[in-house]
Amino acid sequence: MKLTKKLIKEIESNFKSFIIENDLGIDLMKLEVGEDFVNVEFPREQEDISFNLSLFLIYLKEINSIEFSESRIATNNITQIPVFITHQIDSIFESIKFTVEKENEYSIRLIENPFFIGLANVKFGYYNKYFPPCSTYYGIEVEYKDLSKKLSRSTEEKIIKSFLFEFSHITRVSIEITSLHDVDIDYYSGNEEPEVKTIKMSELKEFNESMDLYLKAINSFDKEIQFLYYYKIIEYFSPIIAQKNAYEVLLRKIDSIKYKSIQNEDLNKIFEISDSYRKSKTDSELCKTVLSNSVDVIDLFFLLSEHTRKNICKNTSIDPKTIKYGMPEDKIDLIFHQLGKIFYSTRNSIVHAKSNYNKDGFECTLDDFDGLNEFLNKATYQIINWHSNLPKHIQNNK
Repeated sequence: MKLTKKLIKEIESNFKSFIIENDLGIDLMKLEVGEDFVNVEFPREQEDISFNLSLFLIYLKEINSIEFSESRIATNNITQIPVFITHQIDSIFESIKFTVEKENEYSIRLIENPFFIGLANVKFGYYNKYFPPCSTYYGIEVEYKDLSKKLSRSTEEKIIKSFLFEFSHITRVSIEITSLHDVDIDYYSGNEEPEVKTIKMSELKEFNESMDLYLKAINSFDKEIQFLYYYKIIEYFSPIIAQKNAYEVLLRKIDSIKYKSIQNEDLNKIFEISDSYRKSKTDSELCKTVLSNSVDVIDLFFLLSEHTRKNICKNTSIDPKTIKYGMPEDKIDLIFHQLGKIFYSTRNSIVHAKSNYNKDGFECTLDDFDGLNEFLNKATYQIINWHSNLPKHIQNNK
């Protein structure tokens, strides 16, 4: 866009009118228009916040429709949600640019120096020299490309959580939706210029409660609590997987007796299928059932601690060198069975009072939890992906 004196005057005039109308303090908020940038002077910021000229013109076009609140700042076409991020983000933000672009509908991205959030903090007075209004927060920005396709508030909240789920999986960075208030964030910056990894998605998975559990696991510093959140994801999907498996076996049996007289043996087989379904829904079997249907254990096995891997190989008489793609299915099934026992026993050792719990030898030690949680982070992500690819009638059948 060609910068002219007329455009500069229009930008300055529109911004000044907004500042005056919203009582943000004309002496506190000023801007400088450059060839391809706009520098905005926010109060208490150490330096002006710079925005790309094209982006600022989009913001300026939206600014008069702004609705201020502590949890969500929205205009006709843009929503900014404040988020709290751990100190790891500085290096991550320089190396990964992750956006979701849903064609002709919306885009979602994580942004630094969120403009509308900065304005809200100035309006509410939520800033001081330690917590300046714009640079203190990061934001999740949703920009709608077609106002007729704008999402409802509740649906928007769900896609934002889906976005955080994907971002947290990619970066392992803890991100929490927050409200505008003073927060204590330490900033660290590296000296090296890292290579930027750009990640774009065209579609997000439909939100479900398991994503909330996944984010809580990512945000947990306690290793045992983190494990329990991952375990709850397995519990969340176990009824769906157990029922799906039972339906498939039952349909095969019905097909086999469709064109013949039903014998007692056939009825007994149907009862066996029903009994098997009930058993697969019990705690002792649910881990194995879920994992074996949805997880690539060969890919993830070596994330487990060496101690855990040795115990699995010892109990199954499997040579660890043979754990690779192409190994017999019955051997893979043995690994899943062991993992089910490990997760179930470890879960019980945490949630039950120590005096009331009798160890069975499958529990993980505290030293094993890093590997266990690393495995479960990847495994539960695969489980959620697996579920999202199921037909809708099965996804919703809980």
